[in-house]
Amino acid sequence: MREALTTDGIVVIGFVNLIGGWVSTPIGDTESSQINWLNKRLVDTVANSINAFADDLRRNSGIYVLVSSPAAVTPIKGSAAYSAAKASAESWLKSLAIFFEGSNARANTLIVHSLVSDKDRAKYPDRKFPHAIDTKILADQISGLWNQRLENGSRTCL
Repeated sequence: MREALTTDGIVVIGFVNLIGGWVSTPIGDTESSQINWLNKRLVDTVANSINAFADDLRRNSGIYVLVSSPAAVTPIKGSAAYSAAKASAESWLKSLAIFFEGSNARANTLIVHSLVSDKDRAKYPDRKFPHAIDTKILADQISGLWNQRLENGSRTCL
């Protein structure tokens, strides 16, 4: 991944991890395939991208943004593996924040319950989307990080 970008002369100044996925994983009724599915999407993508771009981001005063969930800190009923995977992803980000210490690079986490778009609203006109953040608002928040000076390692609830 990194080599494909940097060999073309691209300077990496940011990485946004917005990989999602959810599956019900209640205690006592979760199969290892569900755990593996979540870990592949929620943990491995973070670990692999951090390993690929940490040096570039540190050198270029870049920002790594992880979009995560409140479930990483406060698990909800029926989501044991999901909550554990999100917590693991956030632990990777905290480790990256430590790696960035002494530089101008930052590792920031944005917390959302769920996302909703105009397409979702059109597809489900009668559905309410409680606690959902509009994708346009999330995009504005992410792009605004380069103009803000959030503290390295911060976790911001939207």
